Amino acid sequence: KMEQSPEQLSHCLWALAEESLNNSNIHDALLCLESIVQNLRVYPHTEVRTKLRLTDLYLRYTDQWQRAKEHLDSVVPLSKDLPELLKLHIIYFQSLIYERSGQMKQLKLVVKRGCDFTSVPEWNQFFLLEMAQILVKEGNGQGAIEYLQKGLASAENSRSTNVVILFQLALAQQYSSRNEHSKVSSILDLVENMLVRQESTEAP
Repeated sequence: KMEQSPEQLSHCLWALAEESLNNSNIHDALLCLESIVQNLRVYPHTEVRTKLRLTDLYLRYTDQWQRAKEHLDSVVPLSKDLPELLKLHIIYFQSLIYERSGQMKQLKLVVKRGCDFTSVPEWNQFFLLEMAQILVKEGNGQGAIEYLQKGLASAENSRSTNVVILFQLALAQQYSSRNEHSKVSSILDLVENMLVRQESTEAP
């Protein structure tokens, strides 16, 4: 059999990893991907992609967030040349690691960075909601409301009704805890109208 290049081998190992995942065999999937980053000299983009996938799997299926952090830390120096979407994935994984390790100050900083990425609306809305939740935990209801309003404006711009409703209800929750009941009832009326409109457009 002809000698395979490291890149070709990495493709085989990726395929094996995905097959293992499909069979819910997380352990083998991790082994396949680990052997790529430890034993093969692959192109930088393959290395980054593999390390991000490993980070994702360690965080999603194991409690080994330290191992996820090692992979992610080695990708961060290469991240300035990456596409925006991958940069957002890195920020997202960092936020999960800080949350798991109880580093709330760092968590807040990294989520704030995610809020500044406005070019991918769904991710921007996700981070704005995260930031609002952090501020609620800190007892800063007013700050949370400001982030929720930004998220709502972004969701309205991207015309995603369900996300608009999500932000409206999160705002209603905040107003309710501040006893601003007139704001709560006007939001709930709005949401009800939106749901009715949604049902009538989805009706056959």
